Amino acid sequence: MYNVMAIGNALVDHEYVLSDAALEETDLTKGNMTLAGIDEQQQLLAYFKLAEIAPSKQAGGGSAANTMYTFASLGGKPFYACRVGDDQQGEFYLKDLHEAGVATSEKSIHAGGVTGSCVVAVTEDGERTMQTYLGTSSEITAENVDFDALTS
Repeated sequence: MYNVMAIGNALVDHEYVLSDAALEETDLTKGNMTLAGIDEQQQLLAYFKLAEIAPSKQAGGGSAANTMYTFASLGGKPFYACRVGDDQQGEFYLKDLHEAGVATSEKSIHAGGVTGSCVVAVTEDGERTMQTYLGTSSEITAENVDFDALTS
């Protein structure tokens, strides 16, 4: 039996450490979170590649998932309903949750979907600036939620 269940946006966080000058080149507003389409995010990632800025870290994210991750770390038994694509990022995301002790369901996997992602730019002063592409998580429906988990 689970102690808590959450439903949220499944996002793979890609963290980059940048100088203020490099952040200014992105046209992102320092300290803000901006929603983006896939084309905008691909342009940002292409800029990082061209500037030879590699990601410093990759992790599963999204506020509800982070809460479930923390709950599991404290000894709880959480269940998380989300929607990921049947892509490499979705596989990484679910594996990351499972390794942390967070249960999910096969109902969370959407065939042909693209898993959401968040580019997190961290400047030298520790300020986070984020650009988020929600991907298939923005289309979560009741079909992606394993309601049987509430009674098991």
